[in-house]
Amino acid sequence: LLRNCIMSSYFETVCSEAAWRREVKSKKYSDLSFSKALDGTSASEWGRGQLVRLRVVMSHGTNHKLLPLIAKNQPANAITKAISRAAIESSNDAFWSEYPGSRKALHSLLQGRGQGRVSERELWSEQEYIRHYGSEYGRLWAALDRLEDAPTDDAAAPNSQSTDAPHQDGEQREKNPAPATPPSPHPRSSKRARRSVQPFTGVVSFDQNTPIADSSSPASAPEAFSSPHSAAYVPAAEAICSSARTEDLTVDFIVTALRIILLHVPPQQFLDSGRDLGSAPTVDLDVQKLQLRVTISNLIQFGSIDDGGLWIRSLNKKRRARVALLEAKRFIGHIDDGHPVLSDAWLAQIVGEALAVRLAPDVWAGPHETVIVIAAARYFVRFFQLHVTDSYLNDLSKCVATEAAKPKTEPPAAPEADDVPRESIRVSSTRWFDFRELAELVYVMRNLSGIIKLAQDEAQG
Repeated sequence: LLRNCIMSSYFETVCSEAAWRREVKSKKYSDLSFSKALDGTSASEWGRGQLVRLRVVMSHGTNHKLLPLIAKNQPANAITKAISRAAIESSNDAFWSEYPGSRKALHSLLQGRGQGRVSERELWSEQEYIRHYGSEYGRLWAALDRLEDAPTDDAAAPNSQSTDAPHQDGEQREKNPAPATPPSPHPRSSKRARRSVQPFTGVVSFDQNTPIADSSSPASAPEAFSSPHSAAYVPAAEAICSSARTEDLTVDFIVTALRIILLHVPPQQFLDSGRDLGSAPTVDLDVQKLQLRVTISNLIQFGSIDDGGLWIRSLNKKRRARVALLEAKRFIGHIDDGHPVLSDAWLAQIVGEALAVRLAPDVWAGPHETVIVIAAARYFVRFFQLHVTDSYLNDLSKCVATEAAKPKTEPPAAPEADDVPRESIRVSSTRWFDFRELAELVYVMRNLSGIIKLAQDEAQG
């Protein structure tokens, strides 16, 4: 069952324009209009049909440790090279010796919880962690303990499946399917319901105080290596969804980790020595969920809600603007032989949120035409980049207008007709990184460092 899931997942199969055309020719999507797929929806409700209609194509590279945009940008790539475990652990390193405070902070992070009595892995309270490690790391390790602590309130049902109500495209979304493994003590439950975004005119700004519903639907993600000794290997038990591990626990852990890392990775390590950053603005964490409702050609409206993100204050402008979105889940999703499989629902939600920030005015301040998304599930983190060009948005607007101008009595045109954007939304990603594996943490730091550098360069023009 899971092997079929891997082979049929959009992320794994639609990796070329030819593969997308095969999806388009499917009878399932032949009459799916933009209006039917998008209008009045929330990105958290999207699925495979929306991916097909929006012409989303995956781009799988060979370097799964660094986002392609960072790897191809010489200044961003160069600054990430300062981050290595050996360099951070050495007080004599040529680079880090100038920033002892940041070096010490990152060194403490890379040491993990295995210091002193904690190496016995006894379960401490948050206050005990704070007394032992200080406030920053104490909160982080306590949050990680909450995610790792195995609940025993009810039994797992490892071979059960259920479905949500059909989407606008008629497809059924799988809910919390578990791998074909022996019963686990980790319980499963249905996903936490997410309230759809309520319609309203325009776009909600970053500093609005309207309460926002929690984020999303069950999901997962890919990257392959099938050896238990490989850094990318993910045990099948991680696919078990538990009511005791809510999405809020994932958010609490990841934002605590991001706060520490953003303070000390290059190029923001300059703050450590009190040096003037000059004109370079600071990239910071925004824990407030961004709720958007955007329109296409004033004809189609859809909404999105993220789980926070990274922001930067553009020069001479007193406003916050995203440079990365955060999208969190309570668990990682389908896993086969150590291989997490990104669900169509989670991929579609990531695409929807990226498209929304590109359509909304004054919301995105990151790399031009590329949206970065940080996906988190428990203690796993993955970075995505979505290439959404200005010409794609113009084409999409024209396609929606063309569709609306057709007589209502005319049969819906197949998505391969003239009203399809000429370009695709290209999606690339790293692999999953496990925060519990300290060697993996280096790659998280490197990607965040690259994101900061890209954002600062964009802000400075």
